Amino acid sequence: MKLKALNTILNRNWAGEVLSKVHVAQEKKSHNRKSDWDNYREALDKKQD
Repeated sequence: MKLKALNTILNRNWAGEVLSKVHVAQEKKSHNRKSDWDNYREALDKKQD
């Protein structure tokens, strides 16, 4: 295997790992937003009682 080919494979793997970490972080953020929204709606429901 040529060194250039090996570097290309390693770079792609590293980029894939970074992208998957970014994706996980985005999933956590969107989940937190949903729960914040749910908390807000619950607070509104309590005010209406």
